[in-house]
Amino acid sequence: MDTLGLLLLHMKPSTSTGNDGISVSMFRTFFWGMGHVLLDIVNSSLTTSNVPGPWKHAMVTPIPKGQGPSEPANTRPISILPAIMKVVERVVQRQLVQYLEANQLLSTTQHGYRSGRSTETALSVITDRALEAMDAGEVSILVLLDLSKCFDVVPHGRLLDKLALYGA
Repeated sequence: MDTLGLLLLHMKPSTSTGNDGISVSMFRTFFWGMGHVLLDIVNSSLTTSNVPGPWKHAMVTPIPKGQGPSEPANTRPISILPAIMKVVERVVQRQLVQYLEANQLLSTTQHGYRSGRSTETALSVITDRALEAMDAGEVSILVLLDLSKCFDVVPHGRLLDKLALYGA
């Protein structure tokens, strides 16, 4: 239960609510009185691999990108999930990263979604390598890819197969 409490403390204290009207801030505020119930709900969902239908329903809000918000192309959708789903996602993410790191399945060059690493550490590594190459009289070439949408097109069956291959 302590782990779940710490996890909640490290989540953004969002007051936005999903369809259920409950926010992450509410879970944080009332955790010490009802944390055991929240823990049972999260554990039940994970052990049965059952995510209740209402947890999957998000409220979608269009946010203007900058230019005239009257045009749909000038907005980006923000999906607000129920807070319980955000908590479950965070638990799964934490357990998955712990497993991948403990079994050394992540590349040492992976900086995203890892403790103690960030875009700053990634840029530092790239800068160091480019400067070392310059000092050695070598030429550096950098290719950047924006893969921010790639997860949206990954076939979920194939992703689950890959996770099973790694024993997750």
